[in-house]
Amino acid sequence: DHFQVDFLKNNFIDNREQVTILYQETYDKRIKNFCTKLGYSFIELPNKKEHKVNEDFSIICGKVPFYDSWAMVKGGNTNILNVNDCVLEDPSLVHNIKKYTEDVNIDILLTQFSYASFDDHENRTVNARKQLESIKLQDDVLSPKNIIPFASFIYFSHEENFYMNDSINTPEVAEKYFVENIKANSVWLKPNEEWKLGTEKDNKSSIEYWMKFYNSLDELPRIKPFTSINLEEVEEKYNAYISRIKNRNNNFLVSIYNLIFGKTINLYIYDIDNYVEINLLEGIRLLEEPTESYIKLHSESLAFIFDFDYGIDTFSVAARFDSE
Repeated sequence: DHFQVDFLKNNFIDNREQVTILYQETYDKRIKNFCTKLGYSFIELPNKKEHKVNEDFSIICGKVPFYDSWAMVKGGNTNILNVNDCVLEDPSLVHNIKKYTEDVNIDILLTQFSYASFDDHENRTVNARKQLESIKLQDDVLSPKNIIPFASFIYFSHEENFYMNDSINTPEVAEKYFVENIKANSVWLKPNEEWKLGTEKDNKSSIEYWMKFYNSLDELPRIKPFTSINLEEVEEKYNAYISRIKNRNNNFLVSIYNLIFGKTINLYIYDIDNYVEINLLEGIRLLEEPTESYIKLHSESLAFIFDFDYGIDTFSVAARFDSE
């Protein structure tokens, strides 16, 4: 589901050459190059074309904008479709998946049942409902026999993003919607639980297991920020970030883009009590007085944005910020 660097570096040390990674074909080959340098075998999956692992097992990987993908795994007479993280609110995207799976019966559809990234309170409530409506769309178009809701058994566990839990779909809420709106059988599982395809599933004990956590969210642990970073160090990270952008792109086009779309963003870095103004190409400027509107965040989060190419995406998903 996610690219986990430490996992790939620290596991399969003694038998790495026996491990083959299957991943969507990409233009830049960055994931492939990273994995092969570590010693893994690597197969790129062409978009929406069946790849046979052996005579009885194959996989189809389909790209979904911008960089996510769905996967249909076919083993024997069983077909499993995983659409986690695919934004499928647009019916055309679901119908597009149908085109590549219409010659088979989908035995199991794996899909998330709640939101997983930042939005304000009003939109969180709407997006929670949209996520359930998206599953109904998947059910109507793809006609799976069974749906396993998964990938949403989480809570926003940082003290800076805990507010995001106020509108999440719980298993209890989702199952009520499924009973009223979905034709496929819903299959709820708890950790280490086994279910055999073709057998009936009583979801009661599994849902009760999860609801013990959802009903006691306020008592669950919350992560705190680790390290504060002073403004001088933040500026150094920003300069390195801009240098990477310029080295990898046409500087003239970057300047034109910044002229047309570039915005000045006001931030309040609360742990070091600094109000700053940031522009893509003009740098960071310390403000003497607070502005009327700003994004409030920890210096650790701002440093993360500058340190990693995927920093801004992860920052948005993690929702460790607030706005005034």
